Amino acid sequence: MTSEPRRDIPPEIPATGNFRFVPPEKTVTPCGVPVYVIPGEKHEMVRIDMLFGCGAYNQEKALQASSASVIASEATRRYSSERMSEIVDYYGGWLQRSVYMHATQYTLYVPRRNYGRLLPVFMEIFCAPRFSRRDFSLYKGRGKEEYRQLYERVDFLAARSLRKQLYGEHPYGNTATAGDFDNLTVALLREYHEKYCRRNNCTAVVSGCIDDKVFWQTAEALAALPEPDNGETCETALFPSETGTRFTHDEKDDAMQCSVRIGSRIEKDNMDEYILLGIVNTVLGGYFGSRLMTNIREEKGYTYGIGSGITTLRYAASLNIAAQCDLKYASLLIKEVMAEVERLKEAPIKDGELKSVRQYILGDMNRIFDNRFTLADACIALLINGQPFDYLNRKAAAVCSITPGQIIETARKYLCPGCMHIAVAGGSRQYGAKLRADVGPQG
Repeated sequence: MTSEPRRDIPPEIPATGNFRFVPPEKTVTPCGVPVYVIPGEKHEMVRIDMLFGCGAYNQEKALQASSASVIASEATRRYSSERMSEIVDYYGGWLQRSVYMHATQYTLYVPRRNYGRLLPVFMEIFCAPRFSRRDFSLYKGRGKEEYRQLYERVDFLAARSLRKQLYGEHPYGNTATAGDFDNLTVALLREYHEKYCRRNNCTAVVSGCIDDKVFWQTAEALAALPEPDNGETCETALFPSETGTRFTHDEKDDAMQCSVRIGSRIEKDNMDEYILLGIVNTVLGGYFGSRLMTNIREEKGYTYGIGSGITTLRYAASLNIAAQCDLKYASLLIKEVMAEVERLKEAPIKDGELKSVRQYILGDMNRIFDNRFTLADACIALLINGQPFDYLNRKAAAVCSITPGQIIETARKYLCPGCMHIAVAGGSRQYGAKLRADVGPQG
């Protein structure tokens, strides 16, 4: 007879300190393109990611990078947008694209048996895009409407204002508007694509059910990428400066709630300290059991959710705290955030809380190994952020060894409530003036 489980005794949490990330195998094709190979998936699927060293930072006009990636992948000289969609669907494929600040990623998922059929079509996006005026017109209409809707959301408005405070008149601080679509032309999009989507600016990551045939099909396809031209593609390093503004309010009378964003710039001294800061962020607001969630959501009920994160960019980094709440709670929420930051700098973390943080971070890191594609995602994130492949192992080691004293020391070095920027969206102009006076920062 099976005994009833003891509901009053929590299950034992298995140890997760044996994290070990093995870097993917790297090779260079005869045409000079670096390829990272992540084989071993049992399912008959292959994924190829094409990473190009260009993004929103490199664009001359707002939305140029993201628009170029969309229109380039819509149609090629051989295939219309409708025919492209039919071919990809017929062979069981799936196309994705993502544009970051310093990178653009194109992804193709396809059954291995059809990889050789669909890969050449995929490569036409880079070698022979059509840049159809019809596709651009349809895309521009959709894009304008999407941006109009975004500017109705208080979370978007607050995030935009915080970026402007943190980075000023810099690509990191700029936010596009619906009107920016009118400044784009097909020629501008084609020019951007042809300048950056070239062999010398490309890295490929191939993952899934890979054999020799798949690898050589990939190497042959990469050889078709356009060769480097004589133009200069190296970007100029521009380091952003914070504005003097510490508080902004975006008026929106009809909003049911307001959105609160709090952030500060972080100077990245070295990788090991940056890893420690990531652990401190987890304690503060990086998971559901964090201090911000426990205090502001669970105990005081000011919000349904609040969290913090570290944003890492090539030339800057920042801490960002985000929440939405009823208008009457915004001032109290902001004050409690500042109080939690101060507590983190003064009182040592207790053993039980530190154990929970370790278990969460290591458990989350181990999700990398769920399958070959999540492993590929981790590798791509490291490549995009310019981090070495031993970063994850160093992070796991730091999580296991960090002490309460190191947490206090790191928090004192990097977290300063008096240096934090606040952006709130929602409520009337009078409400914003009262909030500014109440929470303190002036700018």
